[in-house]
Amino acid sequence: MRRYSDKPFTVEGVLKLSGNLGAIIEMDGEGYWLTSLNRKTRKLLNHRIRATGIRVGFNDFDIREVVVVGFE
Repeated sequence: MRRYSDKPFTVEGVLKLSGNLGAIIEMDGEGYWLTSLNRKTRKLLNHRIRATGIRVGFNDFDIREVVVVGFE
């Protein structure tokens, strides 16, 4: 069983809904993080965000704090 770190880190990208994957943070260039939406983050769809959180799976990111950087 692979163990993931509890150390928080920050990612920046556009919060989007993907048809197959659900909510993702799409980073510049390539790559993405899967995440879940709540009331606060649902309002930020299609916004560029800087999110701080922890890794909870191979490509899964649990957002703990979010800052809006811009609108796509």
